[in-house]
Amino acid sequence: MRIRVRYLDEGQAEITVIEAGSADERSFFDKFMLDYAASKLRDGASHRNTPEMCAEVRSLPELCVEARNSPVLPAASVRKSLPATADERRARITAYEREAEAPREENFRAFLLYGKDGLDERAQGEGTGGTGGYIVPQSFARQFLASLKAHDGLFDAATVVVTDSGAEFPMPVDDDTGNVAAVVAESGASTPQDASFDVVAFGKSPQWRSKIVRASMEVVGDAGFNFQALLAGCFARRFARGIGAAFIATLLGAATLGKTATSATVITADELLDLVASVDSAYAQNGGWLMTFATFTTLRKLKGSTSGDFLLPIGRNAEGRPTLFDMPVFLSPSMPAMTTTLKPILFGDLSRFLRREVRNSLVTRTYVERFAEYGQVGYEGFWRVDGALAKASSAPVPVKYLQMA
Repeated sequence: MRIRVRYLDEGQAEITVIEAGSADERSFFDKFMLDYAASKLRDGASHRNTPEMCAEVRSLPELCVEARNSPVLPAASVRKSLPATADERRARITAYEREAEAPREENFRAFLLYGKDGLDERAQGEGTGGTGGYIVPQSFARQFLASLKAHDGLFDAATVVVTDSGAEFPMPVDDDTGNVAAVVAESGASTPQDASFDVVAFGKSPQWRSKIVRASMEVVGDAGFNFQALLAGCFARRFARGIGAAFIATLLGAATLGKTATSATVITADELLDLVASVDSAYAQNGGWLMTFATFTTLRKLKGSTSGDFLLPIGRNAEGRPTLFDMPVFLSPSMPAMTTTLKPILFGDLSRFLRREVRNSLVTRTYVERFAEYGQVGYEGFWRVDGALAKASSAPVPVKYLQMA
C-alpha cells in the first residue's frame, strides 16, 4: 500500500491513496485514526519540515512489528485535525500499538501453553525465529529489558546498536576530542586537521541461551496469573548474569588505569576524584560510575575520623538513580570486589559502550512433551548480543578504572 501525506496549515493533514494494498492491510488500517499517522510522521526527525512524502507498507506483519511510523488511513482522501496536545497523541498511539500487538500476544500465550501445536499455520510463519523458537511480542520484550536493566546497570548505560544479522559488523566511531575550531582571516586558507576516525569490529554475534526454565502446567495455565512477566524476569536475570559478566570483562579489558588506591581494601574520596580527573573532560562531563552494590555501600559508609559525618555527597538524580559527586552510579553485580589488585570501580562515558543486538533474535522455545510426565513445561530463551567499547586507537580512552593496591 502506498499513500501520500501533505501537511497543511493549523495542524491539518491531507492523505491520498496512491496504490491500494491487500484486503488484510485495508482491514487493519480501517481500525486506526488518521491522526496517528500524521502525528507519527510529523514528529519524526527525518521528516520534519517535509511538506510531502510517500510511505510504503510491505506487509501486515512488518507493519505490526517494525513500521509503526508508517501512515495509516480510514479512507482514500481525508482531512482531519491532529490531537491538540502531545499527551493526547501519545495516548492514542499507545492504544493503537496495543491493538496491533494483541494478536501476537494471544499467539504467544498459546505458544507458552502448547508449543507450536497451539498456533495456526500463519502464526507459526509470522512468529518463528531462526532458532525455531517464537519471536517474543513487544510487551514481553519491554518487561525483559526492564528487568535486565534493573539487574545490571551497564545494560541501561550502554548504547544499543541493532543489526539485521549476526555476521561480522564494522561500526565506525569518531573521537575528535582534541581538535579545535579557529578564526581564519578574510580570504585566508583553511588549515586541514585530520579527525580521529576508527572502527569497532564486531565479530560474529554469539548465541546466548538462558538454559531451561521449568514451570508447572497449573501455573502456566492460570489465567489470573501473569506468567509472561515472571518468565521475562527469569530470562532477564539469567542473561544479565551471563552476558553482563562478558560485557564487564570486555569493558575492563578496553579501559585503562586511571588511579591506583594506596590500600588493598579501602578507597578514599580523594582517590575517587583522582579517577574522575584522569578521564578526558570531553567524556568526564557525561561521566558515570560503574560498581557493585557492595562497593557502593562501602563508599556510603565513609566517615570523617573526628566528626563522624558521612564524607561523600550521595544523592539521587531526576531519574531516581543514585549519584556520587552528582554523577550517576550504575550498579553491576559482575564488577570485581574491593580486593587486592582488582578493579572495583569504572568511571567515564559509559554510553560509549556499544551493545550490539541482532534484530528479532530474542526468541523463546517451549518444551511441552519433554517434561510432560512431571506435569511441567520447559522454556528456554535465545538471544544474539555482544558488546564493545567505542574508542579510536589514537584518541583518549572514554572509560578508566580504579585498581586496588
